[in-house]
Amino acid sequence: MKKIIVLAAALAMVGGVVMADLTIGGRVDTRIMNGEDGSFSQVDTRLEMNWQIDEYTWADVRMRWDVGDSVVEDRFDDDGNAIDDWAPVTGDWGGPGNFRLDRAHATVDLGGFFGTKEDMDLGILLNAGYNLAEAKNNIEIDTYGWGGFEMSDWTKVGMQLHLDLMGMANVWTAVGITAEALEGERKTGVGATEETTDKDMAMFIGLDGSQDLGFATLGYEAVLHLLEDADDDFELGLGFSLTSIEVAPDISLSTAVALTLFEVDDDDALDSIHKFTLGVHYADMVDAYMVLMGDDDEALHTIGLSSAVKLNDMVSAVVGVGLGLVDDDGYYEESVFDSLDVSVNLNLAAMTLRVGYLYMEEDNSRTAMTDEFAPTLGVGSGLYVRARVNL
Repeated sequence: MKKIIVLAAALAMVGGVVMADLTIGGRVDTRIMNGEDGSFSQVDTRLEMNWQIDEYTWADVRMRWDVGDSVVEDRFDDDGNAIDDWAPVTGDWGGPGNFRLDRAHATVDLGGFFGTKEDMDLGILLNAGYNLAEAKNNIEIDTYGWGGFEMSDWTKVGMQLHLDLMGMANVWTAVGITAEALEGERKTGVGATEETTDKDMAMFIGLDGSQDLGFATLGYEAVLHLLEDADDDFELGLGFSLTSIEVAPDISLSTAVALTLFEVDDDDALDSIHKFTLGVHYADMVDAYMVLMGDDDEALHTIGLSSAVKLNDMVSAVVGVGLGLVDDDGYYEESVFDSLDVSVNLNLAAMTLRVGYLYMEEDNSRTAMTDEFAPTLGVGSGLYVRARVNL
């Protein structure tokens, strides 16, 4: 019933203007991966559709079909007791034939409609529906997205408001409500429910922008995530970047710093995670990055290295390596080589094809290479193919 309510609410928001003259586009994104030791397999197909309803209104829907195994379920038995000796099994979101609505939302350009964008240089976008809220990670400048904030996100029924201040800064907020809260109860254990409260509401507040400094471009971002699990819990991301730093003909540098702060009711939880990124760029052909990662326990525990080489307009290659540093807390006791990704990318008109190999160290709790294929950090390694077709 909860899924039906969410679907109905989202489609009502998105589909309320279907009588308008629509222009439809979108894309199909398919991802396939197989574990080399037979540990898992995964097929992830996403269909995205975009409707340009009129000059100021458009809608987006993404549907997703996952087929896979080795997805971890809740680690509880039928009585709600924690299970210490568990093994990965097929979970709800990764089970065979799992088809679901991933997003469904409409966006209205209020700044264009009311003329504030033209008259006051104030852009206003209002987004409503079943939507995703997350840190934008504008200071994430590396190949694999290692260097950004370590903040959680959510997909909920809610609204987002974005303000563009004279092209210099963006201020935005997002408020969402859980699907369970629409029915007035939520699941808190195996078979247990309780009445929903204001804890089922979550909020993001963000500020980001960029400035041309002449010798470089300054990017900045601050985002606050008020968690729904507790009244006083939150995540805070602070970061800045300098890009397009010319040091020689055809050679430029980029650098970024990201700091994520946590305030949660858990004595064992981390208080902060920090990252430093340095990039070197040669013309439009080569991009190389080094990312240093640490937290309040270890100033430096992981290094990410990557390089992307553009061979021509159709073919490019990407290599990424994650290195873990042995420390007193027991991370990387047996191996400092924690992850590897090697891929070849083909751009074929409206289709892009990526073929690669992903390796992840199994006994590793802090990996650099958190690839979205892997349902869990200990899932293993394998070959993958990704294909995207623009409609």
